[in-house]
Amino acid sequence: KIRSQYESASTNFQIVEFSRAAKNPNAGKTILELYSDNVDEVIGAAIQKFNEQSSKYYIVLADTYDSNDFVDDSAYNDIDNDDDWNKLKIEAAAGESNALAMDIINGEGPDILLNTDSFSRLNKSSYLVDLSPYVKDFGPDDYFTNIIEGARTNGVIYQLPVSFAINGIRS
Repeated sequence: KIRSQYESASTNFQIVEFSRAAKNPNAGKTILELYSDNVDEVIGAAIQKFNEQSSKYYIVLADTYDSNDFVDDSAYNDIDNDDDWNKLKIEAAAGESNALAMDIINGEGPDILLNTDSFSRLNKSSYLVDLSPYVKDFGPDDYFTNIIEGARTNGVIYQLPVSFAINGIRS
């Protein structure tokens, strides 16, 4: 007997027919391309909510950059320890950062970057806009202003931390 991967699936099913909408609800909106190496459920929900509420803009996710594209697959065979793994991750991030930087310089990069703080080479006015004016009213009662201040590069905020984590050694 040939087994199917769907054998244990429910035998109840429903056919759903999709039809094209008469008009694209996003027609005429400016498309903003967002790049992130990881869009979790919370960020995805925020993007969806923004897209539903904005009458001017529509955010799409860019899948142009993948750190795996910058690593030779055979390099995974040579990993013997954490140092090798970290070196491979750093090399992949460097390749991804270079590609992103080149596209930004050429005017072909994404409009919004998320979770790219490891790409510190982008922290220059030739790549990114200064976000300082947007955080001038942030106060310590609502935000960890020391985290925001820590994001400054030569007095300028190019990448605003949305969250932070602290790594440490537990005894």
